[in-house]
Amino acid sequence: MINVICGYSGAGKTTYAIKNKNKNDVIIDANNLKECFQKFDNQNLIKELQLIITQFYISRGINVWYITCFPSWEELELFVQYDSKFIWINTTLEKSLKNIYSRNRNNDLEEIEKIKEFNLRVSERYCSSKLNFKIVDVFERDERW
Repeated sequence: MINVICGYSGAGKTTYAIKNKNKNDVIIDANNLKECFQKFDNQNLIKELQLIITQFYISRGINVWYITCFPSWEELELFVQYDSKFIWINTTLEKSLKNIYSRNRNNDLEEIEKIKEFNLRVSERYCSSKLNFKIVDVFERDERW
């Protein structure tokens, strides 16, 4: 099974996967791959590696927690081949930015304006999507969007 965890950059997707995965499940996160392959600062290459690694584990019957803000067409092509569950980590744009600042990654902080624009595009894609998401609210207190 592929658990496709989606949401804004900084929403808490990886944190959710860590808290909910089973002992033998694998988390595949493009951000972690970027750290492993630092000299390859190419988002398309990282996504391709993420898909290859996912196929490797799925072909061996290992459950995958696949972290992405919103699936691309290439990712969806893989997901429809397997038993995939889509999960939306639901929070506000403000909370996601607060999380980004608190995790204090240099690259994120340098690109914060691009991340804000990216999160708005993710929001638009999510709102117009026909994917059947399980919604997981991670709001602070009583806030909602």
